[in-house]
Amino acid sequence: MPALDEQRSREERAARNQALFRDVNEGVKELNEGFNFVTRKGSWICECANHTCADRLGLSTEEYEAVREGGSRFLVAPGDEHVWFDVEQVVERHGGYWIVEMTGHAGELAEHTDPRSDHHFPLRTYNGSLSVG
Repeated sequence: MPALDEQRSREERAARNQALFRDVNEGVKELNEGFNFVTRKGSWICECANHTCADRLGLSTEEYEAVREGGSRFLVAPGDEHVWFDVEQVVERHGGYWIVEMTGHAGELAEHTDPRSDHHFPLRTYNGSLSVG
């Protein structure tokens, strides 16, 4: 596989993994909001591209919403092992979590699979291009 194809494949894998974790956290948001009267910080899962990561992060709903302001931004545990520097960059560092932003093709795919986006399409419809097929 040529290097360009390998890079594109890596970008797509990262975007898919992170979009999947983002979708899970969107569901977790409702649960966390239900416990706001007990604890201000909810438990969120790391949205890094590593599909085996199981790290949990403590954020308030407001902090989580700030991450969701951009469709190519994701919530990850602090540490370089949670960042794929060839497809994303760290844009904010907080004590218990970092925010990364996907770039290039991965960023475009992340934007298009953002459930809060007007141009959203589900990951399962992705056919290698940024159009539903």
